[in-house]
Amino acid sequence: MSSNACTDYFIDRLKQAGLTEHDELMPLTPKLLWSSYVSDHRRDAFKQMSGVSHEQYKSLMIEIFNIMKNDPEHKKALEEKMTKKNLLSWRIQSLLTQKMTRSTTNQYAHFMKRLQDELLTTEEKRLFSQIVLGETVMTEADQYFWYKGGSTLFVFTAALYRKTDTSSMSISLFINDPKAKNSHWIGEVFNEFMVTIAMDRTFRQQLIQSFTT
Repeated sequence: MSSNACTDYFIDRLKQAGLTEHDELMPLTPKLLWSSYVSDHRRDAFKQMSGVSHEQYKSLMIEIFNIMKNDPEHKKALEEKMTKKNLLSWRIQSLLTQKMTRSTTNQYAHFMKRLQDELLTTEEKRLFSQIVLGETVMTEADQYFWYKGGSTLFVFTAALYRKTDTSSMSISLFINDPKAKNSHWIGEVFNEFMVTIAMDRTFRQQLIQSFTT
């Protein structure tokens, strides 16, 4: 399944969870067509996008989302214009990242545990295990291994839950690199780093010690 489809499923579950330390949830994908929706030129698009209020932004995302759902020809035209006119410049991508929904690592670490404890039915847990990374790395000792990450040029986010017969753990890590100076090497190791924390007890203890001493 596509990463965006997984994320939109996740958003639907979040809306039902009553999270307190969380921005208002909106669909993820409309912002990618925002620049082509407002202009044919990068500089003008960036200017228009920079000046919108939160309410204007919310209204625009709803408009674009409705196009994506109900008007496939218009959606295709916006996608083609975005590619042809190169309307996802570095500055525009940075602005889009700033507009993304925000929360805390504490909120997401607790949320991953709540998915197992109270929010998902047995069948939903089975389906969730298929949607998110986990089945390819889990061992015979694991009941569940859920991992969902996301990234742009400027941010990396991840939430992980692992449950065995004897223990469980929830881990969340967010990294903000606003000038994208370290994004390349972080992207190369980020997912492996998260999975290693969960799977390698020695590495996990070394990491805990490095942060507490």
